Amino acid sequence: EAREVLREATERELGSVRDQHARSDDALALTYVATEARAAAAESTASRALDLLATIPSGVVAMNPDLPGTVETSTSLNVATTREGVLTLASMTRSANAPGLEGVVSGIEAAARLAEAEVEVLRSYPPWRPDLDFRLLHVARATFERLFGTAPGLEVVHGGLECAVIGGKLPGVEMISLGPEIVDPHAPGERLSIPATQRFYRLLGALLDDLSR
Repeated sequence: EAREVLREATERELGSVRDQHARSDDALALTYVATEARAAAAESTASRALDLLATIPSGVVAMNPDLPGTVETSTSLNVATTREGVLTLASMTRSANAPGLEGVVSGIEAAARLAEAEVEVLRSYPPWRPDLDFRLLHVARATFERLFGTAPGLEVVHGGLECAVIGGKLPGVEMISLGPEIVDPHAPGERLSIPATQRFYRLLGALLDDLSR
C-alpha cells in the first residue's frame, strides 16, 4: 500500500537524520496524523522547492578569529509556510561582520533565483564588530575590578543589540553593553536581580567618574 511505502521511506530518512544529529538533537521525533487528501504541488514545483531547501545555508557560517568559541556569522532557515499555493521560507541571518553578512544574503538570493523564487530582504540592525582595544572597555574592566575585587566576565553576544544601531549612526564611537543580571528575558517570567542592579548602579557611577578624569 502506498501509505506503508511512504512510512517506510520516511522512517529510513528519519533514521539517517537521527544518526547525523545523534549528539545535538537526541529527541528528534516524527508524528503521523491521518488527514484528508489535499491538492499537491506539481512534481516539477516540488523538486524546485526541495532543491531550494537543500541549497539555502542554515547554521554557523564563520567563527570569530579573535575570540575563540564565538560565532561571527550565522544564518537560520527557521520558518516554512504554505498559503494559497505559495511556499514562503524565512531565514534569519546575523553577523558582526558587514561583508560576511552581505555574502550570506547574496548566496541566499542566488539560490532563490536558481529556483525561480522571489526574494525580499528585510533589514533589521547593522553588524557591530567587537573591538577589544577600545579605551572604554579597558577603563570599564579596571573600574569593575577596583570596585568588586574580581575581573568582570566579557562575552560577545551573537544577537541584535541597540549598540549596533547607535554605532551605525555614529561611526567610530566606542561602545560597550553592560547591565544587571536578567533571567528569562523577553518572556512572561522575565526577572531582574535586585543585588545585581545595585552593583550595576555603583559600577555605572564609578565608570562615569573614571571616564571624566
